[in-house]
Amino acid sequence: MQKETLIKILFIWAGFLILPLFSYTQEKITGESTGEEDNAILLEQADKFTIDVSIAEGAARLIGNVIIKHKNTRMTCDSA
Repeated sequence: MQKETLIKILFIWAGFLILPLFSYTQEKITGESTGEEDNAILLEQADKFTIDVSIAEGAARLIGNVIIKHKNTRMTCDSA
């Protein structure tokens, strides 16, 4: 191989190795944390809310079009 071809290949490989170091997919959200609020799960919607002791003592059951939110993540399901 010619010297010029080897140099081009070296630069291409260096680019593939270095590029991921400068790229990212998620942004870090800055702000003060209060602790409990960060772990809170918000119930946005449910058709029916019941207490079901057959699952566990004091277990809550959400049925029908359930939407819950934790931090910036929203989850939808038919029951929870």
